[in-house]
Amino acid sequence: MKYILKRNNEDYVINANAQGNGGYNVVPKSVDPSNKYSLDDVRAYTIAHPEDVLDMEAIELAKLPARVRAKRVSLIVDVEWRVQRHESELRQGKTATEDIEPLDDYIQTLRDIPSQEGFPNNITWPSKP
Repeated sequence: MKYILKRNNEDYVINANAQGNGGYNVVPKSVDPSNKYSLDDVRAYTIAHPEDVLDMEAIELAKLPARVRAKRVSLIVDVEWRVQRHESELRQGKTATEDIEPLDDYIQTLRDIPSQEGFPNNITWPSKP
């Protein structure tokens, strides 16, 4: 067994990679009688090889920046149509439906999120205009 995730005392993932992905789920035999390993086998291995037990909290923390960036991209995509509408209206010589400055400020604030002092743990999300 290499790299073990301990989800709780009744649920382990063995043979995961160093990022906690993949692997083989070990649960009580009453839940899955076809398990190759018993929970006692896994528990004994974790005691004998603590260096192979992955820190779930650290893994989740390492994934946080990507999650925050994904949310940021989603929020930008959600309003890009308004920027495109504004540009189209101006190209057509029409009066713009809305003032673009608050929208530009909102998008720039979203782009600047990775520069915030608390990133990625403490984010101040802007309000959508």
